[in-house]
Amino acid sequence: MCGISALFSSRGLALKKIEKMNDVIKHRGPDDEGYYAYSFDSRESVNFTGVDTPENVQSFFSLTEITASYTKVENLALGHRRLSIRDISPRGHQPMLSECGRYSLVYNGEIYATEGIKEELIARGYSFKSDSDTEVLLYGYAEWKEGILDKLNGMFAFIIFDSELEEVFVGRDRFGIKPLYYWYSDANGLAFASEIKQFTVLDEWAAALNGQRAYDFINWGQTDHTTETMFKGVNHVPPGTYTRFSLRYVP
Repeated sequence: MCGISALFSSRGLALKKIEKMNDVIKHRGPDDEGYYAYSFDSRESVNFTGVDTPENVQSFFSLTEITASYTKVENLALGHRRLSIRDISPRGHQPMLSECGRYSLVYNGEIYATEGIKEELIARGYSFKSDSDTEVLLYGYAEWKEGILDKLNGMFAFIIFDSELEEVFVGRDRFGIKPLYYWYSDANGLAFASEIKQFTVLDEWAAALNGQRAYDFINWGQTDHTTETMFKGVNHVPPGTYTRFSLRYVP
C-alpha cells in the first residue's frame, strides 16, 4: 500500500514534523521508512533513516539518523512508508534519489508493465539498480518530465522534487485510486499526505466540517465532484491531474 508525506515552506520547517506525519501511517508501510530534506540556504539535501528503516538499507544508501539534537531548519521534507511488493530488496528504499542527486521521489502505488518504459530508458543511457517500478518512474520523469504520465498504466500518487530548479511535481492516477490530500497553514506551509489524519499532528490543525460537501454526500452520495473534502480547508489532488510549482513561492 505505502504512504507518503510532504511539507513545503519557504520560511522553513522542522524535520520532526514530517516524522510525526509518517508515524500516523505506519500501517500503510511497515517494511521501511525514510526521509529527505532540502534547505535553501545551503542548497544541500540530507537523507534520513527512521526507527523502522531496516539496517540493510544502509549498505546501499548513505543515510543520516534523525535525532532530537537535529535542529536545522529545512524548506522541504519528504517522508515515505514502504510496503515492499515489486522489489522487496533494500534497493527499493524511498525517498528514492536519481544517480546524479537532482531528483528525489516519494511514491505510493503500482505501475504495470514497466518493461517497455525501462527498455526505452536504458536505450537512452539510463542504468537501473533495482527491479522496482519506483526507479522506472523516477528516471521516466527525469527524461520526459510530465510526458511520463502518458506512458504510465497503473495506480499511483507521487511527488518529485527537482533540486536544480527547486521545483516540485505532483501527480495522481487517472481514476484516483491512490489518495493524495493537501492542506495549508501558516505554521506548517503546504502539506501533502496519503491520509487526512496525518495533518492532525501538525500545528494549527483543527477539524472543521465542510458543510456543503457533507450536504452533497448525504443528499446525492457525491464525494469527488470537487477538489474539496468533508474537512474544511483540506483538498485532494483530482484524479488524472498533475501540478508543478516552485518551492521558493510557497509561503
